[in-house]
Amino acid sequence: MNINKSFHGFYVFNGFFVFLLLSLLSASVFAANYPLEIIQPQPNLDINNRFYKAYPGLEYNVRLAVIGGDYPFLVEDNTLHQIGGHPLGPKEGTQMWFIQSNRMYKNSQDSIGLQYSDSNGIQSGDIEISYNLVETGGGKLRINSNQMASGLPVYIFRNTFMDDVQQNRTTSSNGPFYWSKNVIVNETSYPEKIERWKIEDPSRVVVTNNLTGSAADNIVDAQGYLTSKYSTYVGQRGHQLGKRPLSPKSLTVN
Repeated sequence: MNINKSFHGFYVFNGFFVFLLLSLLSASVFAANYPLEIIQPQPNLDINNRFYKAYPGLEYNVRLAVIGGDYPFLVEDNTLHQIGGHPLGPKEGTQMWFIQSNRMYKNSQDSIGLQYSDSNGIQSGDIEISYNLVETGGGKLRINSNQMASGLPVYIFRNTFMDDVQQNRTTSSNGPFYWSKNVIVNETSYPEKIERWKIEDPSRVVVTNNLTGSAADNIVDAQGYLTSKYSTYVGQRGHQLGKRPLSPKSLTVN
């Protein structure tokens, strides 16, 4: 397995595998050139170690523990589902992460859980969350889940969220948190469909040009594509960049 600072094209399921970065100690906690290292599992383990207890024909996923790495980090084009915690969960001192073009569905808790906490004086922030698709049941988006009072800007734009979203604590010394040009569809009654929790400084939540509603508004179909009624927003709101590809009318196999 080759691992660098770009996580691309993973298809992750079953809550035992935590997609590398989920329990990743922040890149910023260490020196910027500290190598990204897998610390568990290690080679040459004792034969009684649980990592050896796999059976032929049965899928066996294990939790990876990694440390270090430099930034920026790119997390792109991954499919994550059936994960019990949060498929994507940047932790303390996380800076310059770009989480984009991922698909999430059937996750029981979160989709993206941005903790936003600091570590050893290093703040979290300068993070972009963009062009992701969170389908119905794909998990809740949580921003600043650790309720930190200080931090750097976070940019949430051009995503399609078909589940709940939550902006946690804002103060005069964190954020701003920019929510722009997203499609947000859920059954909550919050303004712009964004739950706001412990907002001490409302000016730090900047919400502009989002397309929001409930399932009854028929903004998107079950797969997250804009319906014909809202086709004028294709390429302008949400994760969708262009027209939905059509299935072939006929298929011939020779």
